Amino acid sequence: MASVLVAWINDRDLEASGPSGMVESRILKVVADEFYAQVYLLSASKKAGRSFKKWLGALVTTPVEFERVKVNNPLDYAEVWETTLQALADCKQRLDEDEIEWSFLLGADSAVMDAVMIHAANTELSAELLQWSKADGLQVIDVARDRFPLAQNAESAPPVTAFQAAANLDVIEHHSPQMDAVHAHAQRLAALDVPVLLTGESGTGREMLARAIHKGSKRRGPFVAMDCEALEPDEQAEALFGAGGLIAQAKGGTLLLDALDHLAPSVQALLHRAIRDGRAASVREPLDVRIMATATGHPGTLLSEGRVREDLFHAIAIGMIHVPPLRDRPADVGPFIDRVLQRINDEMGPRELSPEARELVANRPWLGNHRELEATLRRAAVLAEKVIEQHHIQQCVFEGPSWELPPDFDVQAALDDVARGYLRRAMQLHDGNKTQAAKALGLNNYQTLTNWMRRLGVEGPVD
Repeated sequence: MASVLVAWINDRDLEASGPSGMVESRILKVVADEFYAQVYLLSASKKAGRSFKKWLGALVTTPVEFERVKVNNPLDYAEVWETTLQALADCKQRLDEDEIEWSFLLGADSAVMDAVMIHAANTELSAELLQWSKADGLQVIDVARDRFPLAQNAESAPPVTAFQAAANLDVIEHHSPQMDAVHAHAQRLAALDVPVLLTGESGTGREMLARAIHKGSKRRGPFVAMDCEALEPDEQAEALFGAGGLIAQAKGGTLLLDALDHLAPSVQALLHRAIRDGRAASVREPLDVRIMATATGHPGTLLSEGRVREDLFHAIAIGMIHVPPLRDRPADVGPFIDRVLQRINDEMGPRELSPEARELVANRPWLGNHRELEATLRRAAVLAEKVIEQHHIQQCVFEGPSWELPPDFDVQAALDDVARGYLRRAMQLHDGNKTQAAKALGLNNYQTLTNWMRRLGVEGPVD
């Protein structure tokens, strides 16, 4: 009897096999620790699958095979079911064994793919279901067979949304009415091949939402992102339209322009022309890429402040999603805290929030949204042994300047108060020596300092 492990390659596996190697591949961990006669890898991408197979094969002695599963729509249960069963049949034929002990490792990027593997294990191949996590290691999943209908009824399975199938869904919680509406609109956009503009504050998960829309779409090409703010204006056009540029790289898939409002006006004009004409001057064939973009703020301010050309705005903002800040949807805070704690437990061992710490976290405005909240919890988890207390959170919160405007605010009076503080401190540090104090403050001479002190009513020796 031959023992065979079957697994879909997920994004974390690919990241582990990349140059950074900062994450662990669940497939590698299982194959390295368990004995199998054969490892059978599945992926919708031929290039990614072959690359991961080569990487894994160099690290383990177990024979590794790969088969590309041609899936047009990863959310179509019936299609995934049929193509997966065909891949398993091909595997069985290659092995040429009378008896096979199947093991299916769960953890695919798509919930549909995992559902198909669970269904197949209970209706077709009598396979063992496995899952792996850093905290718990390898576990066998016991699912009662009587819960599953016959395989031919797979088409009647409940539909899976684009966002159940999206990787890293947990950064875009939708327990609140606001995010329910965002997700409902995003699901509609996933089915339409139109440009999309996602606006909102930094840290609200706009890029993850864009990835979810891409994963839920019919496009099978790659998801490519460009950080417009990270490039100088003269580099942006080359990065987009140059030979082998991002538009060419995203062929058949999606190009996300992160921080669209930081794209130079001249490059915005080129991009608008490319979208309008359906081709770019540097790309000879028609443009086969879906354009999505993110920008900070509300859509209206992009135009009123002149940050995005009007023609480009109207070309991209066919589908529009504004992601509200976390502080405006408190129903999402608690579930997000729990998800982050679960990831922390997987990586660092058991941690929990004390009631006082949870109350503090739940009531903060989190101007940096999900990103700031998760980073704070991770810093606090490093300080804590088992229980994250209130003082751990307080040590790990970094306050930025507050720009709230109180009633009857006087900016000149506020600036004068700041100046008084620095004048007094400089005089204290230099024992009333005006020449030295003026130099420390960056003023031209002691007479200038004297004039400032008289105007602001700062006491000290006055000539």
